[in-house]
Amino acid sequence: MPPQNNGTQLNELPTEVLSNIFVSCLPHHNNKPSCSAAPLSLAPICKTWKEISNTSPRLWAGIELDNSTIRNGKRLSPATLFNQLGRWIKKSGNVPISIKI
Repeated sequence: MPPQNNGTQLNELPTEVLSNIFVSCLPHHNNKPSCSAAPLSLAPICKTWKEISNTSPRLWAGIELDNSTIRNGKRLSPATLFNQLGRWIKKSGNVPISIKI
């Protein structure tokens, strides 16, 4: 007999609660975008998390861009960094954003 789930499923929590949990997962030491850290690490989990992370402006309230960032063995171009910044600003909505370059 499979184990019973006596608790609330995580995705059954209200969106606002999940968003607050996601905000608490943000790295405190820097805001450099990383696929292994929130907010970028949340979207691949499931459709619900992707929707919540993409529509939670507080998750996108800080970014640190560094032209020494390497992806696929190459340094990110200024155009790539600019595009990344644009996406970040858009997702931050009306929330004040901290940008470090």
